[in-house]
Amino acid sequence: MSRTRTTPARLVKSTDEIRALKEEPGDPLRSVGSLSLVKNLAELRLVDRLRLVVFPQILGATGREPILAGLPDIDLELVDNQVLDSRLVLLEYRPTSRTAVGTASRSQA
Repeated sequence: MSRTRTTPARLVKSTDEIRALKEEPGDPLRSVGSLSLVKNLAELRLVDRLRLVVFPQILGATGREPILAGLPDIDLELVDNQVLDSRLVLLEYRPTSRTAVGTASRSQA
């Protein structure tokens, strides 16, 4: 529950609705905690910014699958970073314009 939210959350039923919402003025759309939603939106090229928080912990024995497995290759450009406390780092990226759907430019060694 949010004390600052002035409008109710909206249930979006199609990617066309998401595209229309992205065109409306106001605050950007956000998704917090729904990895499957973010993965679906990234596959449809509807993600403008990707914010990742790095937690300094290795979960070799208990960790699950890689969180972005199954996505197409997407080139990202770092647009912001912030140290949140003595351990956590927030990284904010946006897809670059040179990344085509399902492909990414790769440098040849």
